[in-house]
Amino acid sequence: MKLTIKEYAEANSISTQAVYAKIKRGTLTTTTLKGIQYIVENDTTNCNDLVAKVESLTQQLLDAKEEIIKVQNQSMQVLTAYITETKSLQPPATVDFEEEIPKKKKEKKKKKSKKKKNKKGKK
Repeated sequence: MKLTIKEYAEANSISTQAVYAKIKRGTLTTTTLKGIQYIVENDTTNCNDLVAKVESLTQQLLDAKEEIIKVQNQSMQVLTAYITETKSLQPPATVDFEEEIPKKKKEKKKKKSKKKKNKKGKK
């Protein structure tokens, strides 16, 4: 793969001066075509870089997975404690609403009839 000095610098997030320093040290190989100097990247170096990146990302994923499992376990413990606590509570008395409504209507009728009787008794 061939890149100009500027392209190589941008691709590797380094300055062009750093690229020239690498060329001077012999860590980069160059070739010149039609007056333009190109960096000739060694495919083995690229492969080694890629392997190192893959290994690094794999480790990051494993660390993230471990953290997620830790948080899930903590959540499970909290939920289990909550469920246990909830089961120990007494359930509220059940109310049959179909029976409650007619009872209340009857009570209102009784109160009205008492009021009528009281009014008749006072007259």
